[in-house]
Amino acid sequence: MKEYFVEQNNDAKNLCEGFGSPMGTSQYYNMGLCLITDGVKELREKFNCAWLVAKIAVMIRKVFEEKRQYTQVWKLCIENHRATLYCLGYPLPPDYDEDEVVYSEDIKYTDLPDGEMLFKVGIGEPPIICLPIED
Repeated sequence: MKEYFVEQNNDAKNLCEGFGSPMGTSQYYNMGLCLITDGVKELREKFNCAWLVAKIAVMIRKVFEEKRQYTQVWKLCIENHRATLYCLGYPLPPDYDEDEVVYSEDIKYTDLPDGEMLFKVGIGEPPIICLPIED
């Protein structure tokens, strides 16, 4: 099996900061293929990135079926209007420099600001996408 790694960029702006609550979510929102939390809904609306949540929702089952990842961490790295979407192996070590990537896709253009977004997905019926702070 070919291994892929993504470097941790500690200088990248965390675009998820200020969204969600460590108390969890007050409500789940049905997106058809998945449920999302308050924090994901707020982030999606603020950055107008419903396309990103939809992309992750579509890929959840594929990654699960191919890689048997029961818990998935999705990371979007944005720089200069280009981005890469990763599904990282889980669990993440507390001090990580690199993570195993089980899926990646280059996005040729986005109007999102430079930085990173991190989402956690719990596999269930339906899967739930949340921000790490809401877990």
